[in-house]
Amino acid sequence: MNNYVNNKFPLEAVYLQQDSWDGTKDFVLDQTKISDVNGLKNFLNPLNIKLVAYIDAAVKAGDRTNNPTYMAGANADAFIKSTLNAGNPGSYLVNQRNGKNVVYPDWMNDKCVDFWTAQVSQYQQNVPFDGLWTTMNEPFGEKNGEIGTNTLKESFDSQEQTVLVGDNQTYDQSWFYTFYPLSENSTYKLPFVPQFQQVGNYDQLSLSLNATHNLAGK
Repeated sequence: MNNYVNNKFPLEAVYLQQDSWDGTKDFVLDQTKISDVNGLKNFLNPLNIKLVAYIDAAVKAGDRTNNPTYMAGANADAFIKSTLNAGNPGSYLVNQRNGKNVVYPDWMNDKCVDFWTAQVSQYQQNVPFDGLWTTMNEPFGEKNGEIGTNTLKESFDSQEQTVLVGDNQTYDQSWFYTFYPLSENSTYKLPFVPQFQQVGNYDQLSLSLNATHNLAGK
């Protein structure tokens, strides 16, 4: 930033990108990368340069008991659930972002709004941002469909992951290639499933069609 200022390059905003977050917690900056965010903001203010914070609408589920955001969402039962992997903690649907297992806020659940609002509000108390960069707000995952665990253990990431829905030949994908009735691996009876040009279906790099929402917010 000093080089921008010293060389009089135009600079309207500084963005805290995805790697600014702690590796295991959400809404927490990595102190090894940004040790003094208030000092950064004080430097930017006189120059009229805005500080834009990063938000990814997925919650890390690996070391979940040490992730306050996960625990708050679990207490509110605010995450999307799976009908295929009831053995996951909370029966939550799990996929991956940046190589880490994550769960997803259920925006159709009324309790999710209060949960997420509280997280953003607390984030701003610690990171004095001027604006928010909301990325990956769509149901995106690095795995096709969802991943599951066989037993309840402390960390998802310590599990041998068994993918139950996907497009790789080693996965159980039989229900994608039938018309009616579909196999028991899906709760849906889709009359037509179009193919992508590459190997893939509706759940390619997206969440499973078996995701369920808590519309009652209970």
